Amino acid sequence: MTSLAGKLHTKMQSTISECAVEAAEAITMTSNDSVVADPTRVKVIARSGPSLEQSKLITGLALPKKRAHVEMPSTLGAGSILLVDGGLELRSLSTDVQLSVTSTSVLQSFRDAEQQRLLEQVEMLKKLDITLLACREGIDDSMHAHLAEAGIKAFRRVAKSDLELLARGCGARLVPTIHQAKDADVGVFISSRCERWGDVDHWILETDEGGATFVASGSTETVVGEVERCFADALGVACRLKEDPRLIPGGGATYIALARRLRRYAETVPGREQLAIEAFADGLETIPRVLAENAGMDSIDTLLQIVSIQSTENDDTIGLNVLTRQPENMREANIVEPSRVLEQAISGASEATIAVLRIDDVLWAKQEISVPDDVQATLDGTAADRR
Repeated sequence: MTSLAGKLHTKMQSTISECAVEAAEAITMTSNDSVVADPTRVKVIARSGPSLEQSKLITGLALPKKRAHVEMPSTLGAGSILLVDGGLELRSLSTDVQLSVTSTSVLQSFRDAEQQRLLEQVEMLKKLDITLLACREGIDDSMHAHLAEAGIKAFRRVAKSDLELLARGCGARLVPTIHQAKDADVGVFISSRCERWGDVDHWILETDEGGATFVASGSTETVVGEVERCFADALGVACRLKEDPRLIPGGGATYIALARRLRRYAETVPGREQLAIEAFADGLETIPRVLAENAGMDSIDTLLQIVSIQSTENDDTIGLNVLTRQPENMREANIVEPSRVLEQAISGASEATIAVLRIDDVLWAKQEISVPDDVQATLDGTAADRR
């Protein structure tokens, strides 16, 4: 919810947060004893027209596509899928040439040969036990009936980006042509179904590798774009939590606790290093000061109050609840944040500081070249003496 603060209204924030968590769970995988949640495996579909509240998450990958022919099955159970980075259609000449046909029989023979080539590809699909076919290019109309008769559900004109997304979910590999397909290129799926949303047909595919689709709805394209951005922010946080579920107290509590310990540590360090440590502690306290200012509170008084309570009660979870404008136990108030946020903030700030300190010379600001007044006066005097 924190990543959506100030965006949309409260009800939609809750809806999008729930969708993001469900999507992260759907795409979470374990690889080499590590948890991986890749947000790029979640597809987002924009729908302008429906109300904002109709935004939803669908289990499986949904594409705005309809099957190539109505006689093809609309629903399939578990089966095999082949993804083709080409099509199943009559070939066209690759160069600008003209053919002279002397008789209709020659032309018919040419057409029959092309049809036979397409039928051979359908037979190859049957040998591979394919029940679902997705092509980047077209499928010849004459092949629709043959595919339907073979029990193969086909989709044409599928974008390559969608084919790659399907390949990741099904464990399949894209092949240039059906002739080059092998058993190792075939993927598997759990179910396939077609649904109609408004005036658009959609193909929904569920796979063993997970995957989800978020349908962003809104009255205008601007609203839909805002919903998409909010979901992307929430999904990023949810995926990071799946990979690293550690949570720390929010409300500036952790930053203040770290600053307190750094100041105590600085007292044990002799020399100028002590000043650097104290400056680092001051930098950490910037976060709670900004929180207090944004809440309309006095930043110094609020910071001192929280430091006093943490020290007195020996409780590092005390932070600022901007809703109640009071110091509270952040865990009890359910105000937490991923530990990776703090780690990245400290790491990024430290690296930037070190990079600046490694520069031996002074960093000059961009300014126009000018001559100091005393130097200019000396130059003018020298020139006058020479005359």
